[in-house]
This record gives sequence, structure tokens and C-alpha cells, in this order.
Amino acid sequence: MSGDIEVDVLVAGAGAAGMTAALVCVLQGLDVLLCEKSSQVGGTTATSAGTIWVPGTKQAREAGFGDDIPEARRYLDSIIGPATDDRREAYLTTGPELVDYLAQNSAVKFSLYAKHPDYLSNRPGTTLAGRALAPLPFDGRLLGADFAKLRAPIGEFMALGGMMIGRDDIEPLARPFASPAAFRALASLLWRHATDRLRYRRGTRLIMGNALIARLLTKVPADRTPSAAYALAELERAPLPPLTGETALAGTHVVPGHATPGARSAGARGARDAFAAPGDPPHEPTARWLPLAVLGGALVIAIAVAVVIGVT
Repeated sequence: MSGDIEVDVLVAGAGAAGMTAALVCVLQGLDVLLCEKSSQVGGTTATSAGTIWVPGTKQAREAGFGDDIPEARRYLDSIIGPATDDRREAYLTTGPELVDYLAQNSAVKFSLYAKHPDYLSNRPGTTLAGRALAPLPFDGRLLGADFAKLRAPIGEFMALGGMMIGRDDIEPLARPFASPAAFRALASLLWRHATDRLRYRRGTRLIMGNALIARLLTKVPADRTPSAAYALAELERAPLPPLTGETALAGTHVVPGHATPGARSAGARGARDAFAAPGDPPHEPTARWLPLAVLGGALVIAIAVAVVIGVT
């Protein structure tokens, strides 16, 4: 691929929000260019716990939790204040639909945390469980060469040179001889990691945010995207030009991606829609007070789904 290319949708930022927006557009049959300024995808999501805060999901109902949307609305009102536009309502109403849509059409799947309270548990509408979802673990070996594009988790989430550790792994690691099951779990972890290190720079048993990004990076089955092009692009280090006019992100470097093997330098123009998903600013103290920050862009994702489905 060389010269300018035309796409239906241009997405800037390959974190959870940008990758989800791009994935949904692809599933809707649109040509998508996903741009990322660094050499790896995932942003801060890849280095996080990957928990998303979505009230009223199918997973919650199956676990015995009732209609949680009114209480979740009350909780958000109590910590953020009254909504000034329809974005918060769009998040609450389309969030559960998004989780179901991704589970049915892609490798992005979540499970409910049995016990995971809201961050501010002394506010009206809070709950001790039912709203937090975790991405299912993922086998990084399934990514093939794309595994190298995945940003590694932070060191606190790894041991023994790259073995990811989650909350369910703590017990067998701390008390391996407490029971036969604990010993088997530990032996399985160590054996898997040992064999991984023979071929990879780190373990391929992915959990938390790394698993979420890996699932978003998984190739979409060809029969679900008959005419879509899903490319990963690496931006120059210069500031982004405006995403308007005839040319957007001119001079970007496109690296081999999902549906564009052998891609080379190209510019993108004529995009019908553009999504900016730059991620959370580092060291932002106010982000700790926003429950939406657990996803780092979930609101953008939900609105993206609604917009894309609405225009196709």
C-alpha cells in the first residue's frame, strides 16, 4: 500500500476505546484505519487491571443481581453531579448492549467479579458487587506475530521474568502445599511459563488489561468482515493535524495489520467519521474520582457503537 488511502472511519489511539471503536466499525462492514503513535498497542489499558464498570449486564443478571441501571444512575449523579447532556445516559443504556455485542461477534468477552465494590462506597446508589467485569484470560500464542505488538503489563503484575499473576493465583503461590489443588495450580503456572520462555520474551498466559487488549487485537473472522480493512498505523511523533478537511493524518506510516498485509507508508483522507481516543493523561489526580476511569474510555466506546450502528 502506498500513497493516500480513503477510509470510512479513522481512529486515533489504539487503547481499549480506540480499538473497540475500530473493531465495531469493522464488524459493521466499514473500512477502518486505526492509528497509534507508539510502536505497540494497548496504551494504559494493557498495563492496568482491565476492569470495566458497566451496570445492568447479562453477567450480573445471571449472577442474581437485578436491574441496576437506576441505582447506577443515582451513584453517578452523587459523585459527578447532574448530567448536562445525554452522554451519561448513552453510556448506561448502551453499555450492557456493547458487552453482549462484543461477546457475540468477537473474541472480547468478560466475566463478572464476584465481589468488587464501587470505588466510593459511601455514596448513594453504591453496591458491593454486580457492576465490575473482568476480561477473560487469553492465550497470547494465538496472536502469532502480533503478540510482539502488545504492550507488556507493569512489573507489579508479573513474576519470574514475565509471568502474569492475578488475584486467583495468589493463594496457590502463597500456600502451594495447602491442598493438592493448590499444588497442581502452581505447577501448571510454572510449567506453562517455563515453556513460554523458550520461545517468547515473556509469558503468553494473559490476564487483566493485557488479556483485554489481546482479545481486541485478535483477527476478526473473514466471514464477519467481507469488505472491511482494519489496519494498524503508527503516527509520526509530530502533533496530530486536525481531523477535518480533505486530508487527515497525512504522512502516517501504516504497519502490517489485520486486513492489510504488506502495508507501507500512506496517508488517510476522505474519512467519513473520525474517533479520537487518546487515553487517560498520566498522573491526572481527578481521574481517581471518576468511576468511568476504570475502562479509560468506556464512554467513548459506547457512543462509538451507537453512532456506528446508527449510520450503517
